[in-house]
Formats: sequence, structure tokens, C-alpha cells
Amino acid sequence: MTWQALKYTAYVSGLNKPQIVEIYQQYLDRYSGGGSAAERICEFMEVEELQETVLNPGNGQRMMFIAANFRREVTATVLWLLSRGIRAQCFRVVPYSFGDELFIDLQQIIPTPEAADYMIGISSKEVEETSAQGVQARRHQLRLQFWVRALEKLRGDGITLFANVSPSRDHWLNAGSGVRGCPFTMAFARGEVRVEVNLARPDRDENKWLFDRLEADRSAIEARFGGEMSWSRLDERKQSRISYSHPFDGFEADNWPEMLDWLSEHIRKLEGAFRQPLAQYARSIPSADETAESLAPVND
Repeated sequence: MTWQALKYTAYVSGLNKPQIVEIYQQYLDRYSGGGSAAERICEFMEVEELQETVLNPGNGQRMMFIAANFRREVTATVLWLLSRGIRAQCFRVVPYSFGDELFIDLQQIIPTPEAADYMIGISSKEVEETSAQGVQARRHQLRLQFWVRALEKLRGDGITLFANVSPSRDHWLNAGSGVRGCPFTMAFARGEVRVEVNLARPDRDENKWLFDRLEADRSAIEARFGGEMSWSRLDERKQSRISYSHPFDGFEADNWPEMLDWLSEHIRKLEGAFRQPLAQYARSIPSADETAESLAPVND
């Protein structure tokens, strides 16, 4: 098993981004009913486009061994690997049952949590390269500068929705809608800017229930907003999204004044259109069983 883990880690270390996406796509097609691997990776990494992220950088692979007990030769191998800068961990798992319920006690035994910071790490050169990669990325700097100006614009226009939000190098900024897990969002992409309502509560069924109720009010909401919006239920994901966008070349700073005017106008409209119905329906979210029942297909 130890040798097999070493072989797998060596194999994975050579995978590039297209190969990783292809392997994940094959998995989704075979076991999860399809979907876009690239989109899911972007969502998980919280980036707008796949080219913005680095997958499988350098020698950053690690091995995690999980077992009820470990033979001495396994722990000796892991400790030897750790001493040579290879990231390896051992986790002991003990299952328990209590009536009809099952529990798992999962503990990291090598390296101990207290010693992990000292025994597992990457070289100072890799740290420097990774830091420079983030700091020097032009798009990150552009986003940070854009959001600084966007927040100044909102303050100047008397919009307090983002008053407690700090500029970020992410492609989005969230502000509270008054409903947990359902923020109002401004998004800055290379080819467009957007305003969105993200239904991202921890419970998938609650998000779909809220989306369905809001979509039933679509005509009234869009009339208040003043435009036809994009309604994305996203059945293959936990969250749902309602958005409105406009094309801009976001990486051209000369376009920013017009983009900021657009965002200021439409985030105000978004809040005015959604705050009341979102709060109203959130107060009526049924229990988990009731939500699942209301979303279940009906067979004649």
C-alpha cells in the first residue's frame, strides 16, 4: 500500500491543467450525470475563468494514509518522507455505532498537529514564487484597484449597501441582503460586469425553494428592476443565481467610469427589487422534510 501510494503520487505530480480537467470530466460523466468540470473547478477555486488558477503547482502533492491501525514500516516510511520534505500524513479512523447512528473518530497521528507547522511545508523558493504569483498577477491588481474605485463610487452616490465591505482581488464583492446565505453581489469579469442575487444557503433544497418562489414573482420583480434578468436555477449545484449583466472590456481602465456608473445604478435597482420579496419568502422557508417534499417529482 505504501509503494502504491508513492506510485500514485508520482503519477499525479506530472498532471497538467488540461489533464486534470479531463480526468474530472470523465468522473462527472460516469458517476454524476455530467456537468462541466471546468465550471465546477472555477466555482470551487472562486475564480471567474480556469486560466486564473494554478492546478497541481510544482511539488505540492501530498499523501494521506487513512486506516484503523498502522504497521511500523508504514509509519517509519512516512516519517522518513517527512524528514525529506515530502508532504505525508497518517490519520487513524475509529468507527462507532449508537443505535442506528454511525460516528467516526478521525485523528491525525503523523505528524502530530503540534508539529505539523514544523514538519510539513514547501521550500522558501516555492513560497516566494507562490507569493509573487499572486501579488504580481495583473488581473488581481486590476480587480483590487477596480473595487477600491467602485466602493468610493457607491459611497459618493449615497449607497450604503457595501459600506462595511473592503476591496478585494476576487472577481466579486458580496453584501448582506438581510437573509442569511443570500447576498447581493457585484461581479467584475474581463468581458462584463454583473449584479446578482446568490441563493447560497447551506441547504440545497432551501435555495431551490427560494428560487422557485422568486421566479413565480418574476414579472413583478423584473418590472421593479427595470429589465429582463437571467434566472439560473442550477439544478446540478447547491446554489441558484439571478443576475443582470452588461458587456465591457473590464481590463481596459478607460472603461471603468462607465462601468462604475452602471454598477451603482443597477446594484441600487437590484436591492430595491429583491430585498422585500426575498425577506418575505425567507420567513416562510419550510422544514427540511417539507422542502424536500415540495421539490420532489410527482408521479401520476
